[in-house]
Amino acid sequence: MFGEYDTEKMARLLIKLRGDMPRTTAAKLSDISNSYLVTLEKGFHPTTGKPVRAKPETFINLAKTYNIDPNELLIVANYVDAQMHLDFDNPGKIRFATIDESREKYKLEQLRHENEITTFLYSNDMVNFKGRHLNADDKENIIDMIELMIKMKSEG
Repeated sequence: MFGEYDTEKMARLLIKLRGDMPRTTAAKLSDISNSYLVTLEKGFHPTTGKPVRAKPETFINLAKTYNIDPNELLIVANYVDAQMHLDFDNPGKIRFATIDESREKYKLEQLRHENEITTFLYSNDMVNFKGRHLNADDKENIIDMIELMIKMKSEG
């Protein structure tokens, strides 16, 4: 689900990525403290026991240290979605969408789907025209007429 964050999964991934590199070296190269890296690798704050979620910049720095694409960590941390989008700042490039962008796109797609005439007609048994209930054949005829009108308009 959007925005949820599995700290245990991230902790296992960070440990795996660090491999044989000493934690102090990884922390220094990532510009974070050794104790903070320990906390991230545990997945929770040692004194409070609450889950820990680093800022995106921290994950980007760790990714650089571990020589991986930063999006790999940002996706696991749910800062970006695994769905790719064109990067309008860099034409021809692709980037990952932020969670907010994906959430917004999902809402738009839902609205488009709900407002699709075919979906509306077939998912609603109470559609009437001038007081007359429309059956399945009526609905199919309406859709055929709309398609014909659109085709005629585009050709004309």
